[in-house]
Amino acid sequence: MEKVLITLILIITGATSVLASDWRWIPGGDYIDLESVTRYYGNALYPHTNSYTYWLKNFDDGSISSKRYIDESNKLLSLIKNQNTESVFEIKTKEILDCENKKFTQPAKYFYDKYGNVLYSYSLNEHEFRWGEVVPDSNIDFTYKLICQPNKQ
Repeated sequence: MEKVLITLILIITGATSVLASDWRWIPGGDYIDLESVTRYYGNALYPHTNSYTYWLKNFDDGSISSKRYIDESNKLLSLIKNQNTESVFEIKTKEILDCENKKFTQPAKYFYDKYGNVLYSYSLNEHEFRWGEVVPDSNIDFTYKLICQPNKQ
């Protein structure tokens, strides 16, 4: 019985570490999963030498900034689905940050309701990416400093 219990504990703790995320609040109301930060190399057509991919999330935590973001997402989702919706609770966004050129893109986004159901999602191929500038003193600028210049924090 003791061996079974020890085996069960090892299986459970091993499974939870695989599913672990390290969500940290960043100024502006977003959260970044530090466990998801990985190098991004692109491909032969779009090579990247100093880029990283990671996940962000924003959810309705009652703050003004999250409420504004959720409201804007509900309006966007209403336009996309051509129906009125006010049910977005959480948004997870995959971002790629190009440290060398100070640019970023969002190749995937998922909209969830309060029960964890996906309301809408999109995923872009690399040739469809729309790269934006890292604007000084913005959320993405804070993320840029966190990921690309960790020793300057």
